[in-house]
Amino acid sequence: MLQPSACVCLHAQSETEPGDLTVQGNVWQQLWQTTEGKAASAQEPLMNAEKEAERVFHDLEQVTPRALWDQLLALAAVAAAAMLAACPGAALLPARQQLLQ
Repeated sequence: MLQPSACVCLHAQSETEPGDLTVQGNVWQQLWQTTEGKAASAQEPLMNAEKEAERVFHDLEQVTPRALWDQLLALAAVAAAAMLAACPGAALLPARQQLLQ
């Protein structure tokens, strides 16, 4: 599980930065201003859901049992580590370190 401190923070660009959309001659700004507005329902979809579903099914049919097992084992190991790290005992010091203190 990601902790809030592990997230990448994005910042807004100031008007003086070269990548800013307000810079004269910016291609994206020109396209935005000259393109005709359309409702999302009237636009062509970005992907074909049926074609993508067929691709996924094809990939699942082609996977070998060994490759599937490798992926499931890796997933199980990561899930087990995450569950153990979330337990209250995960913050405790190991017994040897407690004895030495």
